[in-house]
Amino acid sequence: MTTNETASTQSFAIELTEPEVALLREMEFEALNLLNGEPTRRNGRRARELAQSLLKRKAIPEHRVRWFTDAEYYVGGRAKSRESIFESNGCRGSDILEHPHFLQTLKYWIAGPQLPSPVVDGFCSAVEDCFGHITSSDISGLCKTARQLFRAHRLDRKSAAEEFFKLALECGVPTHHAPMIRDAIMRAR
Repeated sequence: MTTNETASTQSFAIELTEPEVALLREMEFEALNLLNGEPTRRNGRRARELAQSLLKRKAIPEHRVRWFTDAEYYVGGRAKSRESIFESNGCRGSDILEHPHFLQTLKYWIAGPQLPSPVVDGFCSAVEDCFGHITSSDISGLCKTARQLFRAHRLDRKSAAEEFFKLALECGVPTHHAPMIRDAIMRAR
């Protein structure tokens, strides 16, 4: 797993048990680094075991699980969840957890959004300035902040848009407003 540029005042990583840490140390999270064959299967079994452990003890924040299982959290998913995309491709149940393409979801479940620390801190600070409850009148300011941070750090548009969506959820932006943050990044120039 990669780390952000500098230490952030915000940490979204979940706490892992010792056995989970041991599994994590043995895993490869870049699907492109996995060759077909036994190394891929072994990595998949570790990913499944880790994901099942996290799910069983309810260690993953609900919005992160729903990001995978709920169509409402998949902007552009055409009324399908990420999980249902796997299923429509013939991958079901624990097979999903072993699939190399699931690794990015597992990484998100464990570490949270993957954005540079100054971006995370800047956006979280803007959300805190909204004094708790985010309303529709706060969204334009949060979109502006997100675009400024996106530009200042010269982030990749597509991946940054999704990571800002995840960050908005982490910061408590309501599900119906979070896609507006994502869309602001997609439209930024």
